[in-house]
Formats: sequence, C-alpha cells, structure tokens
Amino acid sequence: MPDVILIRNQYPDAAALHRVLNYVCRSGMIGGYAVDPVYAFREFMLVKSAYQNIDGRQLLHFIVSFSTTVAYRLSADDMLALGYDICHLFPGHQVVYALHMDSAHCHLHFVVNSVSFEDGKKHFSGFHDLFPVRDSARTLSAFERAHLPVFP
Repeated sequence: MPDVILIRNQYPDAAALHRVLNYVCRSGMIGGYAVDPVYAFREFMLVKSAYQNIDGRQLLHFIVSFSTTVAYRLSADDMLALGYDICHLFPGHQVVYALHMDSAHCHLHFVVNSVSFEDGKKHFSGFHDLFPVRDSARTLSAFERAHLPVFP
C-alpha cells in the first residue's frame, strides 16, 4: 500500500511557496488541478491576493510514496492519473502534483494552495486533512491486487 507522508513545515511566506513549487516541478512529470503547473506560483499568489489572504501558511505539502513492488506494476501514467484523482479530494483548492522517480521509491509530491479559490478561506490544519488521501491510497492497493498481473 502506498504511504502518505505529510511534510511538516510552516511554509510561512511566498519565498517558501516558490522554493517548494520549484523543487516539486523539477521532475517534468507534472500536473495540476485548477492551476497550470508551469505558472503555479503566479496563479497561487493571484488567488491569495484576490482574497487578501497572503499571510501565514502558504501551502499543504505531502507525498504519496509507492513501494518498489507497486511502482514496478504501475506505469508513470498510472501514477500521474492517481495524482489527478487525489487532487479532487481538495475541492476549491489549486493543486500541483509531480511524479519523482529519482529515489529508491517512486513518489508523488502534492502542493495544495492554502487559500481556497472559491471562498478565500484557509482550510488546512494538520494530518487529519490527509485521511481521505490515505483512504484513496488503500483503494489503489485493493485495485492493484485485483486487476494487475503478479510478476514472479
């Protein structure tokens, strides 16, 4: 089953947002929900500015990490499709996601704008915000056991 890892950092300013987005998007295998990932920093800041909600936590950053067994059986496109599905768990928020394949375990990074584009409020407070993501990862695990071939 994929692991869901919350990156516990306050990300207090626009510079932190910019650094995280640059790091996450460096892989080139990127996607976005309600945002063009190429212009994510600018678009995140436009939403924050429109609602005059620029101070405080800038983003939610988490990772979905795949075991080598799961990564072996899923294509990069499958993992990116899962990333897009997970974005829908954050309605009203811009989300950038990217697949990194440069470590022992393939993993998806997610950067969620802390300010909703629907009402301008901040909605994230901690790990419990990721319970739906964990449940989606469990669904993936059940799906792969039922539908993907097992290799010796």
